[in-house]
Amino acid sequence: NTVYLHDTWDYSTHSITWGDGYSGMELQSVSIVNLQPAACTYAISPASAAVGESSGTGSVTVTPSGSGCSWTAKSNAAWIRVTSGSTGTDSGMVGYSYTASSPGAQRVGTITIAGKTFTLTQKKKIGLPWLPLLIE
Repeated sequence: NTVYLHDTWDYSTHSITWGDGYSGMELQSVSIVNLQPAACTYAISPASAAVGESSGTGSVTVTPSGSGCSWTAKSNAAWIRVTSGSTGTDSGMVGYSYTASSPGAQRVGTITIAGKTFTLTQKKKIGLPWLPLLIE
């Protein structure tokens, strides 16, 4: 039953009981203004990386459109691990590590960061199929 109003004459917030008056004036209507903050959008840099066959580490910068924007980072590949910055607010950095590849085809994995996709491409490890023949 309490109405809070912002008086543009003195720029203060006042409260009155519904049905009462304010400064000798009768309360005739109420307008509700609900200001929603702008939706957060994000950019990541870089958006992708290509790495060699050995294990290693890297990082991705997260930049939101405004302040107070929260984000998360999650690996979508077993061979990639988020090592720092799995959650954050405002600008930040996501650190990751990856394991060495096995002989075979190159592999591609992703990390989802603030709804954006970071793609990591790892070169295939060159196998030495002729090595056992040399040993025999």
